[in-house]
Amino acid sequence: MGLAGIDRSVDFLAGAQNSDGCFPEYIFVLKDNAWRRSRPTVFSTALIAGALSEVLKYRDLPGDRSRAACETMLKKSLDFFIGRMKMPGLWKFGMAGDEQWKNLPYDLDDTCCVSHLLKNYHPYIHFGMNKSIIMKNRNSEGIFYTWLLPASMAHRNDTDTVVNANTILYLGEIPETVRTIDYICELVNAGKEEGSFYYYLDRRALYYFISRAYSEGAGGFSKCRDRIISNITGDDPEEAGFLMNAMGVSTLVNFGCRDEVLITRRVKQVAERMEAQGYWERCPVYQGEEYPKPVGLYWGSECISTALCIEAIVKSSF
Repeated sequence: MGLAGIDRSVDFLAGAQNSDGCFPEYIFVLKDNAWRRSRPTVFSTALIAGALSEVLKYRDLPGDRSRAACETMLKKSLDFFIGRMKMPGLWKFGMAGDEQWKNLPYDLDDTCCVSHLLKNYHPYIHFGMNKSIIMKNRNSEGIFYTWLLPASMAHRNDTDTVVNANTILYLGEIPETVRTIDYICELVNAGKEEGSFYYYLDRRALYYFISRAYSEGAGGFSKCRDRIISNITGDDPEEAGFLMNAMGVSTLVNFGCRDEVLITRRVKQVAERMEAQGYWERCPVYQGEEYPKPVGLYWGSECISTALCIEAIVKSSF
């Protein structure tokens, strides 16, 4: 496909973005075996904005129009996050004030993914005014809880390795996060990462989020880098599917793997799945229900798929 082919994909994303900066959202209800249009969520927009911010790191992205479109989309998303912020810098999965999400607690996954994007855009986040709240949200072993709940409700909370990786993405590798990094690496190296996450479908999603934190300076994840690269390169690209292949390519590049043959094979599979209009099809990206109930809901959209595929194609080209 090459970089020249992403213009249509960028155009699709720009055309799909809502005026307030979020993106269209869909939910797959397992019991109905059907997709339904859902209210936009903070987290899906954070995933897309995160992919756009990665794309914009590559200054040689061809075409001034595509670069300008990515910059405009990212700025609109950042303004969207600011408009949904609870002081001093907290976010929940759905939009605060939306009746659908009114009883949903604030959480570290959304808070830290958004905070990472706003570090150089909003003074409260730049100066870390939400970090003391985040640091208190840990269990006795130093692992971060998912939900921002009072200590008296800790029995209703959970820990999730992807949520912890995204928390480290924002906090960085500091004395208070070393134990969390070691914990995640120990699980991966022992082959015990399956079951350590509730809100994500596949271990390759965990690898993607670990690699993002690693590429942003959490070097402690080097302890599981080789195992992750081995696991990804050992997967059959056809079995993995285009979205996991896209996340796998970004993971390999984030970890500094430059095996052109391995990466090219996976990117080819991703590129072949692009629709004529420039987007990639909607498929489940993350999942949920009230923990620890069995998973019954899956979120995804053409916009999330497209953003993650653009990220992989751009990264594979440099």
